[in-house]
Amino acid sequence: MIALRIRYTVLAVSLALLAGCGWTGETFYTAAEAQAAIAPGNYRTEESEHPAPDALVRVSVLPSGLTRFELTERGEAVAGFVPLGTDGRFSILWMTRFDGHDLPAAATLYALLERRPAGQYRIYVPDCGRDRADAVAAGATPNGPGGNADCVFHDRAGIEAGMRAYARHPFDGMDLFPVP
Repeated sequence: MIALRIRYTVLAVSLALLAGCGWTGETFYTAAEAQAAIAPGNYRTEESEHPAPDALVRVSVLPSGLTRFELTERGEAVAGFVPLGTDGRFSILWMTRFDGHDLPAAATLYALLERRPAGQYRIYVPDCGRDRADAVAAGATPNGPGGNADCVFHDRAGIEAGMRAYARHPFDGMDLFPVP
């Protein structure tokens, strides 16, 4: 069942939502700040630690600046991206919609996008259990004990500091490979 879930790039984000162990906070960014971090087009996905059969994701940029992911079997997800640093390698991702449903602004899930060679990308979803030290050092507060807690950030400076620290040693990610 896990292998089936990880077939979809943005589904990694939903696993963090369902498990209640991600990096969350208020929505610190607006659609007006969103930048197109992923080139529009079709991508196949593969999860780096546990590869599963490829899935197709269609990526498009909405007029608002947000990015739409149309998943083969799951419906749509919408996310925003803002650059993390000036070199363009990393962007902070925040989810606004998943599986056709708007997500609550008070519990926005944050992730990290890495631009890779040859038009490829990798999405990392920090975990409050494994990546708690980076989150707490950046000002986040775990909202419960153990591995099922969210690391709740209180402002955008905190999420940016946490993501910069996490980017130095990202863990497992979901790859996006361009499809002609």
